[in-house]
Amino acid sequence: STKSGYLVKTGNSYDVSNSIDIGEISFKTTGIINTDLDNDISVNVTKENPLEDAIEKGMTVKVQNLTIKGSIGPSTQVEARSVEISGQTHNSSLIQCSEAKVGLHKGKITGHTVEIETLEGGEVIADIAIIKNAISGKIRAKTIKIRELGAYVTMEASEFIEVERIRGEENKFILDSSVKGLSNIDNNDERKINLKNSREEFKGLSKKFKDYGEKLKTNME
Repeated sequence: STKSGYLVKTGNSYDVSNSIDIGEISFKTTGIINTDLDNDISVNVTKENPLEDAIEKGMTVKVQNLTIKGSIGPSTQVEARSVEISGQTHNSSLIQCSEAKVGLHKGKITGHTVEIETLEGGEVIADIAIIKNAISGKIRAKTIKIRELGAYVTMEASEFIEVERIRGEENKFILDSSVKGLSNIDNNDERKINLKNSREEFKGLSKKFKDYGEKLKTNME
């Protein structure tokens, strides 16, 4: 039988592990991470320096389970079944997942169940959206639960919107039975096109890195 994962060395032997711990995801370290979402593979990223991004600018990550102790940079794209980010998402980042837990959200995220500590100008499209502190942003889901609501937050739901405390003004509450959360994403075709174009660009970059590695290996020999 075959085992999916990463090749790791323990002593003088090699084995395939379905979990890997790394310090960052970048072009100079890991390159693009692209695995089958059906394979039970987990990537755990821990960035010690809080001033640097755990996933650097322009990186694409596709893996079943992704845990990040840190933040993700601009123009990053994440696709996973489960995502956990302790830091913040950049306002130009895109996350597509089934379940997510995010510290500070400023980008765009789509998923079945999305839990966010603080929403600050970000966009959430989900079936179930749970926000502790919504400072500003847009939420579109079947059900929306917010502990503390700030100002200038647009909420669209088909089932219910539950808010414990309201601190600000100029918020929009929209109950519309046609809202289907994740299954009814606005501009979905456009997003698919943008994601496809980005993937093609990353494929080209990935080939360049591979060619460079082969060339370096030949020179060393």
